Amino acid sequence: MAECFYFQVTLEPHLKHSGAKTGRKIYFLVEVPRALARAAAEGESDDELALRQSAQRLAGELAPVAMRGTPCSPGEDAMAVSCQFSHPGLDALERVPDAVLNGARAWLLGTDPD
Repeated sequence: MAECFYFQVTLEPHLKHSGAKTGRKIYFLVEVPRALARAAAEGESDDELALRQSAQRLAGELAPVAMRGTPCSPGEDAMAVSCQFSHPGLDALERVPDAVLNGARAWLLGTDPD
């Protein structure tokens, strides 16, 4: 069993106040340790599906922190976030992460071209 869950997280920024999507996307690789997902899982900490859902939620929370450098403020417009499981190569994991939060790590992969 893997010690970490990996996700490719996509953020879709929108225009301030209007909520209209800009069409741009920002991609991150996020690593969530199994122990962190277990601690954050509500109730079923040994259920694999519950652990994956917990890890996915944590990955979605970390990507905006990696982009901004700080967590979202209360009342701030949230960006659209989507996550999919990933199997990164070792070269991606050897880079210094762009953000670390409670043991989870995130790396900026890139953006859509203008």
